Amino acid sequence: MEREMKYAIEYKKSHPWILSYPMKNPLDFYSQNFNRFQPIFTMTYDKVYYNLLNISSAELIFENHYQALTLQICGKISKRCIYTDMLQCGFSYFGLKSCPHQMNEQCDGHIDKSSVLPPIKLDNKQNIIEGCSFEIILNCIGTSITEIDIGNINRIVKLDDLLSLKMREK
Repeated sequence: MEREMKYAIEYKKSHPWILSYPMKNPLDFYSQNFNRFQPIFTMTYDKVYYNLLNISSAELIFENHYQALTLQICGKISKRCIYTDMLQCGFSYFGLKSCPHQMNEQCDGHIDKSSVLPPIKLDNKQNIIEGCSFEIILNCIGTSITEIDIGNINRIVKLDDLLSLKMREK
């Protein structure tokens, strides 16, 4: 790990623009050296590049859900948003067609506190084997879709407003 960290520091010293302006040199951007250190994905003006060689599908699903939630909290509504009074999971927000619950038409990717979600099932080692992965992400950050009063999300939500709501509940 120490060798890897040292290599990453040396690489970024020799390529100081790589994190803030990765397309300065497309050869560097697509190189294995850059891709072994980059985050799970890199967003450019019009595309998202995934580092699929170095992440698991669970990490990718987590990142998509987390990004979708964050973007919605910041007021950036997906062009695929149908119901502005519901949250979209990462699959729905980014237009991904790989959620098993959307594929079998149990869910359309828009959820709120009245949504009936597939139950979360764990194996004997407490690993998640089934359930709504967006709800799992919400559980990981200490909440549930059933605890969130969404209102109309077609507006910017201030972090202070969310924090004050959480404090009032306690």
